[in-house]
Amino acid sequence: MSSITMWRSYFNVVFHQSATVVLTGNTGIIATPGVVHGGQALFPMWFLAVGTNQLTDETNVLTIDWYGDSTGRGGSIGTTTFDIMSAPPPASNAEDFEAWPGDVTAWNAARDMVPLPPFHKITHTLVGTTKSMEYTILISYTQLS
Repeated sequence: MSSITMWRSYFNVVFHQSATVVLTGNTGIIATPGVVHGGQALFPMWFLAVGTNQLTDETNVLTIDWYGDSTGRGGSIGTTTFDIMSAPPPASNAEDFEAWPGDVTAWNAARDMVPLPPFHKITHTLVGTTKSMEYTILISYTQLS
């Protein structure tokens, strides 16, 4: 008897959770959760970036550069750029939504069912007086199971 393959959807799953960041920086090239080491391809629908514990004068720009391998050989496949997240008064949260593949330059934004590349690097660019915040990137995706 053969098994039935089905598409399953998952919504707002944590893709990346930062520690407190106080300087502009990046994660370095890291494995994409659930994709490397025998994982099944993830087909994103969208990402949601949420900044927390920002002060009133703080902004953060998040980008995700996508790579085909862990060394970045050949350079970035493309980049997902989130809009500037600014802390609204009083200090609270800021969010930005990015459809997939969105502005990833290697793919046409109208294409559906583009899987996540196996490696990525997240860069955060902080502007403000105190420059202390955290961020979470959530992913909603479909996967064959």
